Amino acid sequence: MSLGASLIGFRRCMHQVIAVDGTHLKGRFGGKIFVTTAQDGNEQMYPIAFGYGGSENNFSWEWFLDCLKGALGHIDDLVFISNWHASIEARIFKVFPDATHTICCWQFFENIKKRFHRKDVATIMDKITRSYTELKYNHHMEELRNMYQKVLNYLIEASPHKWSRVHYSERRYRVVTTNVAKCINSSLRFARPLPMLTLTEFIRNMLQRWFHDRHHTAQPMHHQLTDALHLMIVKRIDKCSNMTINPVDWNIFSVKRSGKQWAVDLALNTCTCNKFQMDMFPSSHALAAARYITLISYHCGCCNEFGT
Repeated sequence: MSLGASLIGFRRCMHQVIAVDGTHLKGRFGGKIFVTTAQDGNEQMYPIAFGYGGSENNFSWEWFLDCLKGALGHIDDLVFISNWHASIEARIFKVFPDATHTICCWQFFENIKKRFHRKDVATIMDKITRSYTELKYNHHMEELRNMYQKVLNYLIEASPHKWSRVHYSERRYRVVTTNVAKCINSSLRFARPLPMLTLTEFIRNMLQRWFHDRHHTAQPMHHQLTDALHLMIVKRIDKCSNMTINPVDWNIFSVKRSGKQWAVDLALNTCTCNKFQMDMFPSSHALAAARYITLISYHCGCCNEFGT
């Protein structure tokens, strides 16, 4: 099941990153509900499609993903995020051969903690996963090597391009977990015992209410960016006060702070910290350079269109 508005909105206004998850139905006949969700420009969950199946097996996932493909059509650079479920990964590559599949970092961490009985590696693993540069990635990997070599070996065997931000083949922006899909499942926790037709109507009413409320909230907005991204811009601008900016030419700047240095190119929307080009959202260094040349509205123009 999917609403036409959800499909149109995803194709036109969302990052092409889909979180996939499934959870148990609690009705008389049991079964599973499959959920695909994106994240909108205000960093809220954006439901795309729902489906019902007997269990999480190859047949059920292939049927659900095939229905999803029929509804969405072909989308370039599509990225799926899911837990490390063999059926999901295999069916994604079969139904969406041009898509990229990555794994939920939070669930990946949980699996490692259970496998190796080491909770103390969670913090360093989070830093490894979220590193924007090879330099930081290698630095944190070396820290992990000193803590627990077996975990390091497991990470390498698990293919870093599936869980490491700096090694992603396609942009995941700031979406590194399936939390948006799990939040949908949480919203349905009291409705899952209902019969399927009643549950379907509950979902339709829920989505209708969400979209109406978000539209109503957006009407009086007086700034170009969504509230979440506007707040992020404000926080990053606050970090600019102690940065030193040296222009190289009209578009390229050297930005320094606390003995560190970054190169910003405002024409290409890049920064050597890699946050700008990976997230398609200006880093604090880029904002510092923009303020230097008094580009007051630059932070809106250099954000990708999905955040406005």
